[in-house]
Amino acid sequence: MFYIRLFLPVFIFAAFILTAAFVVADEGDVIPVAVTEQASDSAVSTHALYRPYRLGPGDSINITVYGEDDLSGTFHINGTEHISLPLIGKLKIGGLTLEETEAEVTTALKQGFIKEPYVSVDIITYRPFYILGEIKQPGSYEYVDGINALNAVAISGGFTYRANEKKVEVLRRCHGANSFQEMSMNSAIMPGDIIRIKERFF
Repeated sequence: MFYIRLFLPVFIFAAFILTAAFVVADEGDVIPVAVTEQASDSAVSTHALYRPYRLGPGDSINITVYGEDDLSGTFHINGTEHISLPLIGKLKIGGLTLEETEAEVTTALKQGFIKEPYVSVDIITYRPFYILGEIKQPGSYEYVDGINALNAVAISGGFTYRANEKKVEVLRRCHGANSFQEMSMNSAIMPGDIIRIKERFF
């Protein structure tokens, strides 16, 4: 009993840390978020935090209104963060999660169109990421689930001979604002990220 009382607080604290490491969305669509540079490279690659994905310009989604084929289909989010839906017209969904989008579409359909609509929203394609700087083929590339900075470099043709091969700068939109983050090559990349490969100092 003495040993149980001694180590019980340790077990409880460890369980709390493991639980706090993940935030799981109800809709099940989560995207890795890179950990800051305070962590080691291995920690960044194996202990990425997760959060619900928020839609933005360039994403394509599938909206299903059950029993209403004419209202269902694939829709592209434009540069003003809107989609255009039958009956409803323009609806701003940029910055929303899938679950929040379902709620917005459901509410709009209830405004004199359908009494009790049942709506499901899924992502068809993510918006691209962009990479520039000391890279052989700068440009925009299709986002792939689970991609990290080194994967992005490989997709874009690899480093130039002048490149800093240890760190990248990433411009990311978060909570409505853009911010630059310096990351390791193991850090997770998000749809819409702008990656800059800097020149190394000799």
